[in-house]
Amino acid sequence: MLNKNNKINIAFLRKICYYLSISYILLNLIILLSISLKGYINETNIKGGVQAPPYIINKEAYKKILTFTKDESLSEIICDTKYPYVLTAIAKVESNYDANALNKVTKAKGIFQIMQKHWGYVPKHPAAQVFKAERIYTNLLSEHKSFNKAIERWNGSGIEARSYAKQVYKIQKRIESLEV
Repeated sequence: MLNKNNKINIAFLRKICYYLSISYILLNLIILLSISLKGYINETNIKGGVQAPPYIINKEAYKKILTFTKDESLSEIICDTKYPYVLTAIAKVESNYDANALNKVTKAKGIFQIMQKHWGYVPKHPAAQVFKAERIYTNLLSEHKSFNKAIERWNGSGIEARSYAKQVYKIQKRIESLEV
């Protein structure tokens, strides 16, 4: 890394940057490919060579969520999670479904306002953000053993977090009670 005069070798740094950018691009391609294949590949067509049935989502949940998000692909992706109504409500409160949202104070990013310092890399692709949010919520739920506590901890702690959880819960119930 250092040359004979103890100066930084620029050519070496350029090579490192080049390889890191290639790795980043490949990682994003793998994420996008895995997202696009999610639901289309199952054990049957991997083991036995039998064609898998077309991907099916819960149409009732999809229609309810679409009423809120107004985005067909985002609604479909959220429906493919374990907690579609909770995640839809969190996204509504956090960013109003804006994948490019950025909080300048906390540096939280994306649809779910994920903070990189707490949860690591925040993907740019909305589908990847949804699946990251599902993992985070699953972790919070297993840690706190309560839906309300998990939602509170999404936001932090204290009075503001309890108020936040009530807001999310209210939206979640509105989504679930929609007649479609």
